[in-house]
Amino acid sequence: MAKKFTSATAGIIDYGTTYFYFLQRLRAIAVSCFEYENLPLSVSQRFMELALIRKGHALYFHDDILDADLCMRAVLSGPFDVYNVPMTRRAYANNGYNAELHTDDSVIIYDNYLHEPVWPMLEMFARRLANIEQTKDINLRAQKTPVLILCDEKQRLTFENLYLKYDSGAPVIFGSKNLDISGISVMKTDAPYLLDKLQEEKINVLHEAFSFLGVGSMEIVKRERYLTNEIEASQEGNIAQRANRLKARVEAINLINAMFNQNISVKYSPLADQLALELERATIAQNAAGSAEITAREEDDL
Repeated sequence: MAKKFTSATAGIIDYGTTYFYFLQRLRAIAVSCFEYENLPLSVSQRFMELALIRKGHALYFHDDILDADLCMRAVLSGPFDVYNVPMTRRAYANNGYNAELHTDDSVIIYDNYLHEPVWPMLEMFARRLANIEQTKDINLRAQKTPVLILCDEKQRLTFENLYLKYDSGAPVIFGSKNLDISGISVMKTDAPYLLDKLQEEKINVLHEAFSFLGVGSMEIVKRERYLTNEIEASQEGNIAQRANRLKARVEAINLINAMFNQNISVKYSPLADQLALELERATIAQNAAGSAEITAREEDDL
């Protein structure tokens, strides 16, 4: 038997969709931050970067049977060397592939200098953005229905129909002369307009997420709203975090080149900045559309 669809379940579904929307956009930025040159065709950059952001590490090695270099997810375990790097590694794949490896035949690539995944933080930012977006929707609906009508239960359907006519902009609303209006009262909810403040907070969270990933931001926000030192501090934070993630990859690539006689290089990709810019533009455009809807409704009420 199908579950009954209620306003409560609608809210859960809406939140889940919004959460996964932001998580997908942030994940797309995270996996696009770096580009590699001379990477062997047998190594999937996409899979490698997904493993790095999800697990915090990936394992590069040469498969003698396939006679190809691979970079896969891996389980890392002790013993550890003097720098606390795991010496025993087991590469694995969903198709059942397994390979036992060691320090002399594999190189661990880490996402950052902390050797930790960024995935939990992406989920955190997605939750914060989804919460703000859901609050915006609630506040927007409150602007559309700023009154609370109290009436007798017997007349509830009648007043629902009358309000539908009012909400649709009917120039004249007709009621029966037997309509009892003495027992009704109207309360204004007077919900404050918070969309602009919520939008500003949403942009702030986006900038924080961008800074965490080391991607550019502050590019299309009106510059007059920010002090020069605020802009410079934001950019410095982005560059530092970008260097944190890039340096971890560069060190691993140097070891790979030496161990497997490769000539791979890695650098920051401008694609990540473009994806961040598109997400910021979409966010600002969405807010403009919501404000336009409120303005149009207020003009209709005049």
